[in-house]
Amino acid sequence: MGRAAVDSHLGTPKHKKMVNLAKANTKITFIRKPQENIIRKPQESNKKLSNFFVKRETLVAEILWCLHVVENHYSLNSVDKSIPIIKRMCKDSTIA
Repeated sequence: MGRAAVDSHLGTPKHKKMVNLAKANTKITFIRKPQENIIRKPQESNKKLSNFFVKRETLVAEILWCLHVVENHYSLNSVDKSIPIIKRMCKDSTIA
């Protein structure tokens, strides 16, 4: 074991394949582009403070989804394509 084991591992086809996959993947820097209209200004008929915060249920759902995506190594491409189907499956949900 030791240096010889590392050198031996570096030459395996599986390691070379993983290195090539790592090179082909892009770094995740930002999932969404920042939006200018994130902070809404209250209107005359809509001055409740609660309108400026995300509901707890929505926040929990988003966190659970993110953890599921990371834990299962989903690609951003597959996650992006699954959003429309989730919205169709959960038509009556205000969270989805």
